[in-house]
Amino acid sequence: MAKEKRKFSDRNNKEIIPDILIDEDGVAEDTNTYNANAINKLIGQIIETGSNSNGSWIKFSNGIMICWQNIEGTTTFQTSWGNLYHSSLLSFPDFPQNFVEIPRIFMSNHRTQSSLMPAGDPSITKAEEFVLVRPNSAGASWYSADCLSIGKWK
Repeated sequence: MAKEKRKFSDRNNKEIIPDILIDEDGVAEDTNTYNANAINKLIGQIIETGSNSNGSWIKFSNGIMICWQNIEGTTTFQTSWGNLYHSSLLSFPDFPQNFVEIPRIFMSNHRTQSSLMPAGDPSITKAEEFVLVRPNSAGASWYSADCLSIGKWK
């Protein structure tokens, strides 16, 4: 089986992980070592994990932090907006840990018959508010929403 040496670089052509041997099927010689080395080089070592009533977090040695939150509740869809109906403004609690700059925020809802739309401005302590929208009005409806935030803690 022929092996070739392959470099992995970022978009600026800066090497981000060391050369590794790849076989003709594209399989790394030592996948476990490669994965651990790549992760450590890209985001650093995990230095803290935790959770509180607002959610959970992981802090990395290079200053990156990932926070995630989930909220569940009921809302109504009585306000029309064009061909859609939306809920009142909903919000996640404060982040479980504060960021030092506004993070990238990814929100979604699941197991509901609606779509989530951000509706506001985030901060270093809290994700933006959001509304849920659907094509028809509805009384009390259950929802579950997730928020994943990635940014700097130091």
